[in-house]
Order: sequence, then C-alpha cells, then structure tokens
Amino acid sequence: MKVVCVMFDAVSIKKECVYDGKTGSFTGGVNFVKYMDSKSEMATEALPFIVVRVKGRWKLPFGYFLGKAGGEIQGQLVKDAVCLLSEKGFNVIAVTCYGSYANQKTATLPGCSLDVNSLKSSFPNPDDPCKEVFFSFDACHLLKNPILGISKANDPPGLLIFKAIRRCYARMRSLTLNWVTVTFTHQILSGQAVMTLLRRF
Repeated sequence: MKVVCVMFDAVSIKKECVYDGKTGSFTGGVNFVKYMDSKSEMATEALPFIVVRVKGRWKLPFGYFLGKAGGEIQGQLVKDAVCLLSEKGFNVIAVTCYGSYANQKTATLPGCSLDVNSLKSSFPNPDDPCKEVFFSFDACHLLKNPILGISKANDPPGLLIFKAIRRCYARMRSLTLNWVTVTFTHQILSGQAVMTLLRRF
C-alpha cells in the first residue's frame, strides 16, 4: 500500500466561460454543486487537490474544484478526497495546506481541534476509522504571513524579523533539518517580503 499525503490550496483564476470541445459543454462556473445550492456563478478561484507519495518522487493532481469554497465545503472535500484515495489502495497519513482562516475551519470539521487547551492534530480516516490522518499547515507560509503583517506596522520590524529568522534557522540546524533550509529561506524571503526588507534598510 502506497503511503501518501494530500495537499490542497486555493488559487485565483480569470473569471470567464470557456467551451470544452471534448465534453461539448461550457466550463468556468462553480462546479462543486454537490456541496452547495448555487451553480450559476462564475468561478474566481480554483481548489486543486494533489496527492504526494511519502516514500517516492512523484506528486499528482487528482482533482480540482472551481469556485470559492468556505471552510465547511473544504472540510467535506477533504474527507471525500481521503475516502477516494483510501478506496483506491492508498494509505493517506496527512493533509497539508496553507494556514488561512478558511483552512483552519476546514481542519476542525473532520475532527481536529486548534484549541490550545485541547489540541488535536489528527482525525479518523473516514474510510477506515482505525487509521489516523494528520492535518498540518505549511510552516513556511505560516511564518511568511506574520512577517508581511509586521512589515506593514508603523514600528521598524527589521530587527524582529531577522531575530525570528535566525531563531528558526538555528532550531532547524539543531534538528538536522538541513534539507528544508533552502525552501524555508526562499518562502520567507520571497517576493513582497524581500522588497519590504530592502525598503526598510
């Protein structure tokens, strides 16, 4: 049985209606009508799901939905994705996503708890309740958001930012997680964050 993780994240798309010659239908509208009443609006976001093998070198998109999904709809989609992969012979051990408010709501619906007094980072596999599926937020994105938020404050954030990066880097080195250093640094000091730091100093 292949051990895999599921990843998902919403991305913005152009709002338009496109004719699909293969199916003879128009696409571009909200297409998770199973989970909501409205199906007439045009989609401005896509929610792709990707399966990643833990002990292998492949990842594969296995589904996408058009439309802005709230936490409740995403929670049901996550449960359905785990069930589908389990039925196909995959052992899903984790779900990973960006740490937005909607995704935090998504994590609580299958059975996780984000309350500091009763923290629970896993939920029973809907297809096999004896197995646990762990829910994790992408650490690099979680660290990048506060940095961008701090950089917009009135107080000069440069010293605080670099102290935070140094502490995280030192912690990674102590845990021998050298393989994530490049990705970690790239995510934290990417795009807007780099420009903000350059403007501050």
